[in-house]
Amino acid sequence: MLFKDVIPLVLRRMLDNSGEMYDAFDSNISAIRSISIESTGKGFFARFKFETILKKFPIDVLFDIVVENDGDTSRSYGFILYIKNGEFEMLECYTYGDNMDDDDNGINFGDIENSPVRICSRNKNGKFK
Repeated sequence: MLFKDVIPLVLRRMLDNSGEMYDAFDSNISAIRSISIESTGKGFFARFKFETILKKFPIDVLFDIVVENDGDTSRSYGFILYIKNGEFEMLECYTYGDNMDDDDNGINFGDIENSPVRICSRNKNGKFK
């Protein structure tokens, strides 16, 4: 699956688990004008450009998904969505082992739907908890 095809799946999974921030999350998704993707060899960085965002996030947060493939850490991967100043800043995809190319068919992105989503906010020292 191409990186550009997995981004909507990841964002939808995070949206479905965003709780009180659902409206802000949905507003950010609706306002995406373009996404630039930079491959890192171990995953990618996706950066977003927006039209007007109607409802922004009230705080800086991280959404995190870790996908484990049958306990094999060399085939496990994750996603972190950074939210800063009320909007998506960047989505990072990373692996714990093998390299990942844009056309990598060896990684089962279908497992995203069954993986837990964590939400982390900043503490008073500015670090995510």
